[in-house]
Amino acid sequence: MSDINDYEIIEEGGILLKVPRVAVSFRGPGSKIPGFYNPEMAFSRDIAVLFLGYILKNFKHMFGSTLSLLDALAGSGSRGLRYKKAHPEVDVHLNDISAESVKMILENAKLNSLEVKVYKKDFHVIASEMKFDYIDLDPYGTPASFTDALFRGLKAKGFAAITATDTAVLFGTYPKATMRRYGCKMFRNMFSKEAGVRILIMFLIREAGKYDYAVYPHVSYADIHHVRVHISAIRSARRADDIINKFLGYVIFDDDYTMRFSKEPYGKYIGPLWIGPIIDREFILYAKNNANNYMLAKKDKVMKMLEILWEESQINAPYYNIHELARMYGIRRIPKIKEIINQLRDIGYKASRTHFDPLSVKTNATVRDIIYVSKGNSSYR
Repeated sequence: MSDINDYEIIEEGGILLKVPRVAVSFRGPGSKIPGFYNPEMAFSRDIAVLFLGYILKNFKHMFGSTLSLLDALAGSGSRGLRYKKAHPEVDVHLNDISAESVKMILENAKLNSLEVKVYKKDFHVIASEMKFDYIDLDPYGTPASFTDALFRGLKAKGFAAITATDTAVLFGTYPKATMRRYGCKMFRNMFSKEAGVRILIMFLIREAGKYDYAVYPHVSYADIHHVRVHISAIRSARRADDIINKFLGYVIFDDDYTMRFSKEPYGKYIGPLWIGPIIDREFILYAKNNANNYMLAKKDKVMKMLEILWEESQINAPYYNIHELARMYGIRRIPKIKEIINQLRDIGYKASRTHFDPLSVKTNATVRDIIYVSKGNSSYR
């Protein structure tokens, strides 16, 4: 191992982490460096801890007396150790193929007096040897090469949290790569971030279907350089078929740029992707009511995110960047987002902010009526 001066001790969410200085990054989505630690992902780990608490309280029927959890690609151990610190009753397993990472995980577990099981294995190997109630998959880049192991390693009823950092692919910057990697037609558009989340969800559903799992998303979001999806999975071919039949769909772009979810593709479209809800309102309620019970590293950010997620969870519809629409339609003075939302509600539409883009409005309105309220008393309508 490197000299002691090459390490630093970091505190996050009630735990201490000894990590190599070279492995600490305050920028970017992640790294393959052994023991890599990204402080920006502390928010993601906060949400993960809250989601596990929600499961422990509301889904006891889906696991035995003790929930078993695998941090599949554990790195420094930050995620798995935070799970254990927040929920001591959980049987936490941490795995990494890097010998240096495994040594670091063991040191960090000892540093925090946490009893966890640690392995040095390829994720595909451990997933073939053991079954878990919950698997956290936080890879560098795409999770696509790990999904077979993910669903092999889950019990018949289980949960998973999946990260993707290949956002340029998911958001449509590289359409050929989106098709190749996720089996989805995609192009850049003002709805790209949420579309990317929905592409990942449907990809996971199709991958789970290989093993007759029915998958349902509970909380999904995009933040900085990553997308994160939290799911439940039940082995049932019938339920898997039902979910695909009900929620596999497309986003249709009309000539005026109005976007609509559709079961069938036609005209200008992206998909296939998930067209159902992406936010479980019960989780948001739990998280808001119980956040003070946890040591959260980014509490202010978490609480702000929960408020926006609660608001946008009331609408299962695309969102529109108001500034982009203003440029398209020659609007020079743009009302505040809040004013546009209120005016859309006044004429009978659903409308809210969205965490995906602070300059956008999530709404089931047509572009025609969004422009109408953006112009005030315009003759456009």
